[in-house]
Amino acid sequence: MTREPDEESELEPPWAAYPWIQYGSIGWRMGCGEDYMLRWFPFAKTHIPSFQSALAYLQRHPRAPRPWASFLVSWLRPLAQAHPRGALELDRARVGALGLVGDDVAYPVFVRNAERDGGLTAPWTWRVATGSPANGWRYLTREIGWWTRWLATECADRIAWLDAQPAPPAAWSPVVSALRARRADAAWTALTGGAEHLIPLMVAHGALPPPWLGGHPPRDAIVYDDGQADDVDRWAWWLFATLDDPTSWRGYLARWPPPTAWQTPLARAPYRELDRELR
Repeated sequence: MTREPDEESELEPPWAAYPWIQYGSIGWRMGCGEDYMLRWFPFAKTHIPSFQSALAYLQRHPRAPRPWASFLVSWLRPLAQAHPRGALELDRARVGALGLVGDDVAYPVFVRNAERDGGLTAPWTWRVATGSPANGWRYLTREIGWWTRWLATECADRIAWLDAQPAPPAAWSPVVSALRARRADAAWTALTGGAEHLIPLMVAHGALPPPWLGGHPPRDAIVYDDGQADDVDRWAWWLFATLDDPTSWRGYLARWPPPTAWQTPLARAPYRELDRELR
């Protein structure tokens, strides 16, 4: 899902190379994210020696999701303080004013990366998700959500795209049949549909509608054990994996206004984290 640059090319910022790895994720401390950081930091030290060169570099690449602001401050502040015209004040507000971070900016980078690598592929061809939609939802929540968003909003011909993909394994067949028929069950009539139910629902709406539409009460905690979780928990996984900024969260709430029973819980943990710029 990302193109590895050769040794002579300019390394992209980490959020552009791997947009599905959120800021603060363990994915930056293991696997491909860690490998990339071990390459990027020496690259930045060698090739981006000044504040002005850092600004020029950042302006050549996609903006960072808003939670990356503190990373940018820690990287850019020493360069700004060494500016030959005098130390420049740099904080999260200044990073925002410079246009270095943005709202809902990771998704278009995900699509861009897929397109330059030959096009978006079906999740049943992704290693972790091959076995079942449940595995995809649990471990690739962000990517599955973006794939459904792309199908809902950008795929020019869904049937032609599906026809061009490898045949799905049996576990994915109900999802593919629903997508071909443009069929999605009513939102939140039950809590046991799992990913097979939630994926067509997301494609139908371009996002996953909230559980309060079905009259389900709020929770004080999220269950992450797939054997114990229900669809309210799976909705919360998608919510926290997908929304990177308060603007996106408020837009979601404006689309599906919560009833009174949910309003106070949504202002408390864990949901209040969605209304902060840095989680």
